[in-house]
Amino acid sequence: MLIGYGYNNFPYAYDFFKSAVPGDYLPNRVAHNIYLQTFVELGMFGGLLLLLIVWLHWRILNRMVCRSNDGIALEAAFRGILVSSFTLGTLYCKYFWFVFVLIILLVNIKRGEFI
Repeated sequence: MLIGYGYNNFPYAYDFFKSAVPGDYLPNRVAHNIYLQTFVELGMFGGLLLLLIVWLHWRILNRMVCRSNDGIALEAAFRGILVSSFTLGTLYCKYFWFVFVLIILLVNIKRGEFI
């Protein structure tokens, strides 16, 4: 599906496409995986865009940590939030995107562009 099911519509897509599972009585279940949720809601383009954003931030942070030891704790937080997002629905939470903002802030401080 290239265009997706729509922003914040994963529960409705789940209800529409799920098979009859015995004991599954909870309607409008949330996705417990942000990567699956992004690909369902925003389609192939949105899912690949999220993966591109994650990869670019990973590359920036990795280069900074390899050159100096600045940002080691931030790298641990970034890895932790990415791994925990496989089992938590953190896509619309502030703390998921806050780690990405901290990476850009630290890079700008190290470059001397942040005043």
